[in-house]
Amino acid sequence: MEAGQFTAVDPVQAMLNTATFSKVFHVLSSAYLTGAALLAGIAAFAMLRKGVSAYHKKALNLMMAVVLIFGLLNTLAGDISAKFLAEHQPEKLAAAEWHFETERSADLILLGWLNAEHEIIGALHVPKLLSFLAFGDFDAEVTGLEEFPENEWPPLLVHYLFDFMAGIGFALVAISLLYFLLVFWKRRNELNKWMLGIIALSAPLAFLGVELGWFYAEIGRQPWIIRGYMRVEEAATSSPNIRILFFFFLLLYIVLGIMCVVVLRRLFNNNPAEAEMEKWLKEKHNQSTEKGESSS
Repeated sequence: MEAGQFTAVDPVQAMLNTATFSKVFHVLSSAYLTGAALLAGIAAFAMLRKGVSAYHKKALNLMMAVVLIFGLLNTLAGDISAKFLAEHQPEKLAAAEWHFETERSADLILLGWLNAEHEIIGALHVPKLLSFLAFGDFDAEVTGLEEFPENEWPPLLVHYLFDFMAGIGFALVAISLLYFLLVFWKRRNELNKWMLGIIALSAPLAFLGVELGWFYAEIGRQPWIIRGYMRVEEAATSSPNIRILFFFFLLLYIVLGIMCVVVLRRLFNNNPAEAEMEKWLKEKHNQSTEKGESSS
């Protein structure tokens, strides 16, 4: 910065900034988690409609394993992100947790609501957990919103976004753990209707979790577009062509979406995965039979 202007801009250094590791880790782990939850939900929904098949059972086992692995990685990524926020964006973490006063051994606040005086009502307080989440120390001091001018506070509704995002992430891990508990508990059938129904519902739930996470990320950094340097209203473009470009991009994505659905429907209607697997199993069976006859 020279005389209030950016003079030497390094795009690579900007992309590989201090936030890069925690954010990329969190985005990728949640993306793979969501993709696996979607495919598991499709397999579960297919079995609810058509009954259990070998193909969908294999698909479900594989995808639930991926949900469990990336669910745990996503939890780790969330912990790393929280510690990054505590150090580099403490006002964002404080807004998410409705943490107004700087204090040691800070409680984690779940749910609840605020009144006009910013008093927290009906929330669950988990003693000292915010300090541990922020710094890995139950007695650590956590910066409160009182340390920042009120016109630099993120909108306090981010608390709800954070709670529901994290809640959905933990729910997906719990669903996958329950599924494998039933798999290894031989007296129970993991493919019963209520378990398949929960897995099917977890697919849209995972997408909701991702969207809530993006809303939290973008709303939570308000009012900054570049923290400490430029506010959002200062960065907003005044170009008169934005509305036209928006509708062009909207049309483009509508066309691409329709083409994607049409191509996928033709692929799977003409060559169902179940039929392909049955054909492969028959070929394997015939090969083993031929080997047995030749050896005899």
